[in-house]
Amino acid sequence: MRCEVSAFSPCKVATAVPFEHQVSSRLRRKTFLSLTQDGTSCNVLHDRSALRNTFYALRHGRSLANEAGIIAASPEVACSMYGLSPEGFEQAKKAGGQLLLALKGQNVTLVSSDLLRAVETARTVQKSLQDAGCVVELTLDTRLRERGFGIWDGQSDSNYPRVWKNDEIDSSHTIDGVESVDSVTQKATSCVADLDKRYTGNHVFVLVAHGDVLQILQTAFLKRQGKFHRQVEHLETAQLRLLQLSPATGSTLS
Repeated sequence: MRCEVSAFSPCKVATAVPFEHQVSSRLRRKTFLSLTQDGTSCNVLHDRSALRNTFYALRHGRSLANEAGIIAASPEVACSMYGLSPEGFEQAKKAGGQLLLALKGQNVTLVSSDLLRAVETARTVQKSLQDAGCVVELTLDTRLRERGFGIWDGQSDSNYPRVWKNDEIDSSHTIDGVESVDSVTQKATSCVADLDKRYTGNHVFVLVAHGDVLQILQTAFLKRQGKFHRQVEHLETAQLRLLQLSPATGSTLS
């Protein structure tokens, strides 16, 4: 049985809002592999018409990096720093309550990025569910880490639009050492595909991750080219959203 909760709107076109991050000089120079020309073959879900289990996206709660207005994607920094702000913890508790209403007795696994702000969000949600008597598994997956932002890591989050502008032209670009949209698509969709193999159905997976990763993953669920990821409705901090796989498989969907 799938969770159908009207409060969690499906993806739709909307305007963009900034995200979060910071990094060492070595990682700022890191170059990420671009995978394909049009990005469609990077989407492991592209040729699938349905998934056996239910998937939700949950962006982490408001973080200290959000409050400081910086980009903090580097694992060397963000796995131990820039966790949730007090507001972020409250947002995560509220998200736990929303998820509880959506589950309707289904088994749930929280799958989180290992960056601190995502882990703290996942643990807070887990505790909310456990306090209500639910048995909740929590696991970490590095494929859900925030996208690498190259030279912009550790800089102002006002630099996000610079990256997104290049994304619109080419989803395989790695300009300024940024991780390509195609690379993120391949990692995130392979994570979903692997998780979907674990159960034959009636299981809920909640992917606790970050702004760009979940933006790009939503685009993959819609079977759109990765370069259109900024046209998909933005997830606010600690917002829960049901991910619905589109049956369409056209490589040029926009």
